Amino acid sequence: MNFIQVHKWVNSQQSYIYVGNLICEMSENNGAVSFHYEKEYTDYHGASLDPKNLNISNGRVFPQSHGNGVLPNYFYQFLPGQYASNQIARLVPEWDSFNDFQKLQFCSKHFGDHHAIQLNAHNSSQDNSIIHDKQQLKELVELITHFVPESSSKAIIDTPIFELCSLSGVRPKFEFTDESSGQRWIAKPNSNPFYDESKTRVITNMLSDVATIDTVESYLDDDMEIAIQSNFKHAFYSSHTSHKLLKLNAIPLDILKPESAQTLIYSDIADMIKEYSCNVKDDLAQLHRRAIFDAAINSTRNTLDNFYFVDIAINKWRLAPSFASLPNPNTSDKFDTPFTLRAASRSLFTPDQLFSLELGLSLGIAPEVANQNFFALEEALKQLPQLLEELGDENAQRIFDSVLSPYKSFNNAPSDDVSQTPEF
Repeated sequence: MNFIQVHKWVNSQQSYIYVGNLICEMSENNGAVSFHYEKEYTDYHGASLDPKNLNISNGRVFPQSHGNGVLPNYFYQFLPGQYASNQIARLVPEWDSFNDFQKLQFCSKHFGDHHAIQLNAHNSSQDNSIIHDKQQLKELVELITHFVPESSSKAIIDTPIFELCSLSGVRPKFEFTDESSGQRWIAKPNSNPFYDESKTRVITNMLSDVATIDTVESYLDDDMEIAIQSNFKHAFYSSHTSHKLLKLNAIPLDILKPESAQTLIYSDIADMIKEYSCNVKDDLAQLHRRAIFDAAINSTRNTLDNFYFVDIAINKWRLAPSFASLPNPNTSDKFDTPFTLRAASRSLFTPDQLFSLELGLSLGIAPEVANQNFFALEEALKQLPQLLEELGDENAQRIFDSVLSPYKSFNNAPSDDVSQTPEF
């Protein structure tokens, strides 16, 4: 029997507490995995790691129906993303032969405290603590930027490092911390084959914020020419009397979807919000704003693992800030998550006011709220030229022109449609 101890940061105590164990019966039950909450944790703390699949109200033990090291869905977010996995495989030949439990166990030994996976954050007192030096950060960015995986069998690093392996997803990205503030940041070197996305990403986040969408803070590092985004799972609270490091438990929405689900649309996300959010009204409004914004800029990478819930208290789940929107100049590409069954690609609809109203109705949004959200989007897009001028990026200008051009041509044509398409 193999096991991984699971710990969780408690903001009120400013320390980690023991939550339970992931147990894998390697020989006795074909590698079946189960998660066991510690009784003391359920008796005195009571915050479920996952409100659907690991809900404390349903018991303390959660066995997986599959063997061969298959994990409870919640724990997959702690495995390295595709890019980091490729790097580890170059360093550890047996990596690709590991099952999922063994991979998580490997990560817990490298990055956890006493072989424990520490959820949401790394213990900065360890030897392999997160990068906080600007020169170290720059060196890692240069290694990633200039590394060509097709022409080399070597890894860019000598040993698996937390900064590179702590984030899921297919792209190269890594964490670092601002030592003066304690804020955790995510650096995203450009990996787009069509254009340099760094300035475009920052402009997109600024635009999203103006459109009254709860969005992660971001900026452009001119020295390294990469986009830097705050990690919404971490915050540092400081006042005259106290200094607190806040770490939030988070779950991607793809682990909350129904097991029988096939093609999910935004009304399915709305159903998850209605079931799990502690503030359904505000989170539905945020979902609608995010949807019409992504439709406007043709942000097609709107997968469910780019939507998160965070537990802001004990079992008080809220929709996490937006962090992944980015324009796609190819308007014939399909959205990873269609807005409706008919609105799967920008070539199939015009994201105008009528679209906003119809989408709002499917989400349970009142027409007056849908209109307010759409007008906020209009006002935000009017500020785009100023934002582009401030950052001085002609490449980003071309990208936004290409995705917003349908608005302009549609608005210049005579129409008796009852909806009004905005001028951008």
